[in-house]
Amino acid sequence: MGLARIDREIQHHPPRSRCVVTNRGSWSTGEKLPTGVLLSRTFPYALAWQIEHNGPWLYELGETRTGAYLLLSGPTDQEHQWSTEVAEGTVFISVPASMVVARGGLDEAFAVLTDQRRAIRAVRAADRRLPVVFNDYMNTLMGNPTTEKLLPLIDAAAEVAPSTSASMRAGTRRVTGGTRSASGCPHPAASRAVSPRLSITSASAAWLPACGLNPRSSA
Repeated sequence: MGLARIDREIQHHPPRSRCVVTNRGSWSTGEKLPTGVLLSRTFPYALAWQIEHNGPWLYELGETRTGAYLLLSGPTDQEHQWSTEVAEGTVFISVPASMVVARGGLDEAFAVLTDQRRAIRAVRAADRRLPVVFNDYMNTLMGNPTTEKLLPLIDAAAEVAPSTSASMRAGTRRVTGGTRSASGCPHPAASRAVSPRLSITSASAAWLPACGLNPRSSA
């Protein structure tokens, strides 16, 4: 028993298989990075890419009847259940992507890709100051900040870096439910509100406006 030889050009049978890497849901890098490298087995060259997107993405390697292809994409209907309508006279722009070709191997390809990332990065005034940002959102206070918990953290961070900014989530939690199911309510809740009615140290006073507190409030 033998297998019939398929001529892709004559019989119009392109391969149905593909190699695809994609994220899951809205977590852009929850499992994989939107970055890849192809290395040549015969020549000292490498092709590298990165999809410049903080939402859903995929890259795909496959074959056509005449050669190979690389697809860099944002969200799709098949992988992410996302689609859009493009009407006459409207324009749809897909997510941006960077591609580099480097002489050498893996390290050389990533070096060029790093140069590309730095070149396209918008430099802000905050980047020139290089401040430290302290964010307690989940992994410090587990989404349950109180004045008693916040002030020691603010004081400690201010000692390490006086120019630090603080991001404290407060006042948007329902009375019942876990952290995930209870967060996101846009109305203030007494169980989550951070009260300024405590003694305020000099280090804390510079931080409290960033936390939504008023250092001039009376005790």
